[in-house]
Amino acid sequence: MNKTTNKVLYYTLTNFVWITLIGIYVAMGILSPFFFTFENFENILVHMVGLGTLSLGLMFVLMLGEIDLSVTSNAALGAFLGVYIIKTYNIPVLLGILFILLFGAGIGTLNGLLVRYLGVPSLIATISMDYILRGSLLSLLKGTSYSGFPDEYLWLGSVSLFGIRLVYVAYFLLAFITYFIFNYTKIGKRICLVGGDRNAALMGGLNERRIALTGFILCGIFSGIAGFLLSSRMNVVTPIFMQAYLLPAIAAPVIGGVSLFGGVGEVKGTLAGVFLLQTISTGLIVIGVSAYLLQTVQGIMIAIAICIDALRRKFYRTY
Repeated sequence: MNKTTNKVLYYTLTNFVWITLIGIYVAMGILSPFFFTFENFENILVHMVGLGTLSLGLMFVLMLGEIDLSVTSNAALGAFLGVYIIKTYNIPVLLGILFILLFGAGIGTLNGLLVRYLGVPSLIATISMDYILRGSLLSLLKGTSYSGFPDEYLWLGSVSLFGIRLVYVAYFLLAFITYFIFNYTKIGKRICLVGGDRNAALMGGLNERRIALTGFILCGIFSGIAGFLLSSRMNVVTPIFMQAYLLPAIAAPVIGGVSLFGGVGEVKGTLAGVFLLQTISTGLIVIGVSAYLLQTVQGIMIAIAICIDALRRKFYRTY
């Protein structure tokens, strides 16, 4: 390939998510003018909060070259237990929310210990944890839904300020915090370093295990936040709460440029990947396409994400 072709291919692979997002958003708007309204735009933002928060958390393990398949069950069980103790023991709502975050951190700690200290592959360790957590939720709920949350708990998920829903403001604040961690803190930079070249990190005297453990803990905390934000908006936890978010939450960062092999990725790319997937989901509904096709489309996007990641790695090695 000549230099011009290389530049075009580099630009396309680097900005794939933005090119695709603009193309699909314009196409949806042409098919349905309602898609360009502020009401629809805000609807996309509100519905992407749960998925987006999970994706931000997953960045901390994906950048390590690892995976966490327990995030949705972590979020679901944590949200249920948090609300349960608030209602049952009449504790302050803030303490219940803090419990959700600590529960998420605890599950992240267990995952990190299994993966980095016992040497269990993250795929096996976290899918086992997922079964444990989801099974526990099913057992506690006995196939029913749990609802009727306190008004204070539902406040963030339902309140608007100057016409702006606070729930997605909270999400963008989380995105800024994630950006700050990766770009301006030692732990964020070290996570990228460990994911990019584990041997170099070890030779540099870094405690690779502790850094990886921190990544899993942060992922767990973000899972707890995702569970809280979504349950505070929906006022219910079901046996399948957030279960359908797992693969899209992994696909969004990868579509946005986060490598499945670690060390590469940006928060802005993850934001774009989340917005792209939610745009597709909302767009299919707006233009009247059957909701049953949604999972098929998501599967196609996941396949594309994996292929794009493989092409990026292959091209960047030779560019």
